[in-house]
Amino acid sequence: MNVLGLLIRDRSISVTGLARTLRRRRESVHAWIAGRSKPSGGDAVALETIFALPLDELLAEVEVDYTPSETDAIATLRLRREETENAKD
Repeated sequence: MNVLGLLIRDRSISVTGLARTLRRRRESVHAWIAGRSKPSGGDAVALETIFALPLDELLAEVEVDYTPSETDAIATLRLRREETENAKD
């Protein structure tokens, strides 16, 4: 996870709400958080303004310690995603 993801979580901002504010798809915001893509142009400027940090700091990777319940929830979500993907095959 990167700093952007932590700020979203810590400030109780929904990914959907941020996506609406930026007029982007929720999947785009998730991709930025996961480091699969980077925001460009106006999105980068808007994120810097919203979070008052330069983009390179927002996208910096950080180590995250999850609580046991968060770890369980992540495992459950991964399992469901794998089951869904396997059902498509």
